[in-house]
Amino acid sequence: MLAALPEKARKLPKDRPPAGWQGIDKPPAYARIISRIHWKGAASWQKSNAEKKDYDLLDVVMVCLGQKKYNELTGLLSMLNLVLKDNYLSSADKREKLTKEFHVEITPELEKGVADMCNLSAGIERQGIEQGIKQGIEQGRAEGKIEMVLELLKENQPLDLISRVSKYSKEKITEIARLHGVL
Repeated sequence: MLAALPEKARKLPKDRPPAGWQGIDKPPAYARIISRIHWKGAASWQKSNAEKKDYDLLDVVMVCLGQKKYNELTGLLSMLNLVLKDNYLSSADKREKLTKEFHVEITPELEKGVADMCNLSAGIERQGIEQGIKQGIEQGRAEGKIEMVLELLKENQPLDLISRVSKYSKEKITEIARLHGVL
């Protein structure tokens, strides 16, 4: 798809995030920015008979919140940060702050939306924590296995035994030994 763009459109600024980069936490240069992108329809193959009102319907708004907490910001960015990002506050605290600080009338529909957003961001955070714990456990097991191999090598145990116990090939055991200066 990129190759189909004119040469000028393919050249990106050096400080631009890589294509496909996603997430709430943009690089600092993109923090606290709200951008509106309006797409304009144009015929690519044949002239369309559609009226502008039927295809000129899409606006994209990108919100880059950055690392600050809601109370370190002002206005709309502060409110969006409160609802979308500040997970240290409960849904009830967020509802109270929306009412008192931002004068937002909490209707049942809005209350459900705030709860959904709080649950979504908390769920994403929980998922990240769980993934980090899983990776940490796997890394710890791998390190423990290497330590076991090194101890068995220091005890001059045969490679066949170490391979059988560790489930590593003899080549892998030799590589570990070299890397750690045991051989």
